Amino acid sequence: MLCTRKSLWASGISVLICVMLLVGTTFAWFTDSVTNTGNKIEAGTLIIDLLQKTDELSQAQKADKGLGKADGEYTVISDTTAPVFNYDLWESAYSTGATLKLKNSGSLAVKYEFKINVTEVKSGRDNGVNEETGDITEVVDVYVNNVLIGTLSDFVGGKPIAEGTINANEYSSESFIKLVMQDSAGNAYQGASV
Repeated sequence: MLCTRKSLWASGISVLICVMLLVGTTFAWFTDSVTNTGNKIEAGTLIIDLLQKTDELSQAQKADKGLGKADGEYTVISDTTAPVFNYDLWESAYSTGATLKLKNSGSLAVKYEFKINVTEVKSGRDNGVNEETGDITEVVDVYVNNVLIGTLSDFVGGKPIAEGTINANEYSSESFIKLVMQDSAGNAYQGASV
């Protein structure tokens, strides 16, 4: 019985010590809070301008009131309605070109693509001979920086002719885009337009 009594006392003291440790640990918790102020979320800006070399502007472009101001040796043509390629007397071996680049005045980097929007393709006139009338997009070659990249027909679906990335407040590299009617374009293409 003495042994049982010692065991009970030891158990009771152990339980009491455990309760005291448990109570002591709850008072040992520390709390703290931190506040950070002045946080700001602001969307960046995307401002792109299309520029063309000033000495390559057509008379129609110069007369358009939407023509922007000069930017060095370039002029902003973003808001003009006059087309870059505007000539209606094409013939075999005729060529025209324009040097274009983009200006990113915004605060965001941007990926860009130059595309030729090929619309209103009309066949050539029937000259009384039973020849097939021609699709002029098949005989107008497209050059970018003096490298042949295909004919206009290759770009009817919206395939880009040049692309790249511009960081904020920077310019793209120059792209000299030239259109050349092939020497082989014959009578079937008379009156054709695009």
